[in-house]
Amino acid sequence: MNSSIEIQEQVAGEQRVWLAVIARSVEEWVSGSLRNQIEAEDYLLKDNSDFSTVCAAAGLDADALRAKLIRLKKNGAGPKPLHTVRSVKYEFERPAMPLGALEDATIAA
Repeated sequence: MNSSIEIQEQVAGEQRVWLAVIARSVEEWVSGSLRNQIEAEDYLLKDNSDFSTVCAAAGLDADALRAKLIRLKKNGAGPKPLHTVRSVKYEFERPAMPLGALEDATIAA
């Protein structure tokens, strides 16, 4: 039969595991690759069911944590938007001389 101390230790151990899951997600969101940042942001800020379940298992208030993460995002944390690259259209002019003349000029050189 498990004593109350053993049960408390087991619960504390499980909470540490779920806290580590959340901490890792936040770490990826802040400093992971762009792909991992986007996935972590989806999980932390958009996913409701899994995130809430994990927070509850970790002993955290999911809504309070999400509110803090949203404040961090407003201050610049998380994935950075990709800079839009302007499309530049290059127009090349054809040489004024006929093709045959170009070949003759190349051979003469």
